Amino acid sequence: MKVLSLLVLLISLNAFAESVFKCTDKDGNMIFSDKSCSENSEVIEVTPPAKQSDHWSEYLKKRKSKLFQKVKAEIELCGDYSLYYLQKAWKAQNGMTKNEIRYVMGSPRRVNTSAYGPEQWVYSHGSYVYFEGGCVVNWSR
Repeated sequence: MKVLSLLVLLISLNAFAESVFKCTDKDGNMIFSDKSCSENSEVIEVTPPAKQSDHWSEYLKKRKSKLFQKVKAEIELCGDYSLYYLQKAWKAQNGMTKNEIRYVMGSPRRVNTSAYGPEQWVYSHGSYVYFEGGCVVNWSR
């Protein structure tokens, strides 16, 4: 039974190995091919690496994680809302971020900034939105 198990293991390990032929062309250059080049070609067994790295999926995972952390930080700082409802009602709410206000109300006509008070966004229809630290602290319609 042990011999049979060992034989199966050896066969399965060899199944993953690939044969590559090492040849020399007429100019003396070394060539590697998956097919035999000539009678004097040398067979080389190549085993692929156990784990192949997928850089693109790793990048996407890191990017997704960074975006998640950013959104999580905004929610912890400002709050979380149903943006769909607020957009339909065309309302601001205390704690919303600037991106959320742009999504719900659009871009402002003018932005007033001051060193002493909150940043004020002015809309053409007479609405005002006030920000401190990137979050809505007050608004009027």
